[in-house]
Amino acid sequence: MPNHKHSFHQRNQHGNIAERLAEGFMQKHNITYIRFGLNQINKISFKDMCKMPIFLRYAPDYFTITDSHAFLEVKGCADVLRLKLDSIKELKKWEEISPINFFIYSTTYNCFTLIKFKAIRTHLEEGDFEMGRFHDNNKPYWKIPVKLLMKEGKVYGRD
Repeated sequence: MPNHKHSFHQRNQHGNIAERLAEGFMQKHNITYIRFGLNQINKISFKDMCKMPIFLRYAPDYFTITDSHAFLEVKGCADVLRLKLDSIKELKKWEEISPINFFIYSTTYNCFTLIKFKAIRTHLEEGDFEMGRFHDNNKPYWKIPVKLLMKEGKVYGRD
């Protein structure tokens, strides 16, 4: 199974499983959604994507509408979510427009968690996580244990 040590292409050669699960969840729960951020898999080269303004590159994946509205950022991981510092910085800007929720699919626990970005940011600001660097581009990221996210968010089994 692909992981953070593989290239972007290797990690995504079979599509984005987490996004498929998120869309299935939203359909099942009658959540209105539109694709918002870049769906760059097989549609734009990494080289061309890097030419885009960073704010747009890190746009949340979906915009959702229920009784209110929110962006939805979808991530897949094993037992640790690796969240780039660049991503956090840009998502804070998007959060000024609308709240952001995360849909995090864990292959280790075979479930997904819905959690507010605000809850994740609180832990980041308190220095609760270790840092690491991606092997393919050396970009720094926060190591966020999925178990912590599961304690604070809403956990669902795969539908």
